[in-house]
Amino acid sequence: MNARQMDALQVRLEKVKPASMEDVALLPATVIPPLNTRIAVSAPFAGTVLQVEVLAGQKVKEGMPLLTIASKDMLEASGRLKQLEVELTTAELNARRYRSLAEKQAGSEMKAQETEAEAAKIRAVTEQFRRITALGNIRINTDGTYSLIAPKAGHVVETRATTGAMLEAMAAAVLIDTSDDMWVQAQLPAPLVGLVAAGDKIAVAPGIEGTVISVTADLDPITRSAVLFARLGEGARLVPGQMVTITVSRRLSKVAVAVPPQAITYADGRPIVFKWNGSGFAAISVAVLSKTAQIATVEGNLAAGQEVAVTGVAQLEKMMAGE
Repeated sequence: MNARQMDALQVRLEKVKPASMEDVALLPATVIPPLNTRIAVSAPFAGTVLQVEVLAGQKVKEGMPLLTIASKDMLEASGRLKQLEVELTTAELNARRYRSLAEKQAGSEMKAQETEAEAAKIRAVTEQFRRITALGNIRINTDGTYSLIAPKAGHVVETRATTGAMLEAMAAAVLIDTSDDMWVQAQLPAPLVGLVAAGDKIAVAPGIEGTVISVTADLDPITRSAVLFARLGEGARLVPGQMVTITVSRRLSKVAVAVPPQAITYADGRPIVFKWNGSGFAAISVAVLSKTAQIATVEGNLAAGQEVAVTGVAQLEKMMAGE
């Protein structure tokens, strides 16, 4: 067969490629932030938002103010704390004085124990209010308001409060992503669960690759699928919530090659490819190890660098059948 005949039959050739990995699945996936890198900054005290300092998408540094809030609850708690600290100082002085008198046998042991118990009670309440006023990451301002402070550097994902809005106690007011790394999450159909494991490779697009880090052991009762999590490599220019398609691959346990999927056809129920030998085509039986829309991994009498027909395959079939 010469070049003119190949053009007439619209036959196009592509080279067989070496394969060390086989594609297992092509799955829709969602880009998500890595586990524990998205943090919620909550308002420990209910109040009214006076000022919003940041916008979604804005980069923030650790310690940077995010919101300013006026809160009656915060004022009452901080005022009560100051009162308790004064009472604690007085109670501890009394306890030490009566303990000293008791040790010198100039005072009652019972009175010393009573003052020590009173000091311990006030100390416990004081510590409780210290923990309450230290909830979250806040800064108490001189005008009686308080500001939510960024606990870590990152970029703002969402601000859930607007100026003038009421915030409930412990409500998440700002979400911050503290890492530029990205993961993907995908539903893995039940028939593929045993074929994919942690350590397998994924590809999202040319130059965007990653590694499977987890596959759940149980199937979701509704979707009848497992959940796959994979970590993307550095420099993946994707954003959380973005929908992508991932190719999951695993290392081959046998010698194989990769061909375009459209090169494979069937003769008598057996998969074959048409290999170009320089002057014509030979039908080569192959075993298909895996196949996706982009590539098929096969084993057979093929070697990397040889060429196979990827178009005009139907015409070659007819010629082989003598039509």
